[in-house]
Amino acid sequence: EKEIAILALLFLIFGDIASFYLRKIRFLAVFVTCLVVGLIFVNVSGANLSSTIILIGALAATLTETLPLKIGKFYLDDNLTIPIFSALAMSLVKLFI
Repeated sequence: EKEIAILALLFLIFGDIASFYLRKIRFLAVFVTCLVVGLIFVNVSGANLSSTIILIGALAATLTETLPLKIGKFYLDDNLTIPIFSALAMSLVKLFI
């Protein structure tokens, strides 16, 4: 869905900024930032996304940002993986809830 794709990209943009500036509390900074961005997005756009969907998407974005993902010898860039994994998580929650 379009709303999930937009929100996943917003998680990338604002979560990355929070991660960069608040490195000492990186996990908490990214998680809270993504939650706030998600709630603002839903209230401003009127998107049909529940708080559970936002919570799971924010958690997926946070884990993707803070944990190194590796395939063989290569690390995956979080700029690619954050939108993919957060959108996948939100889509699955929306599908099953």
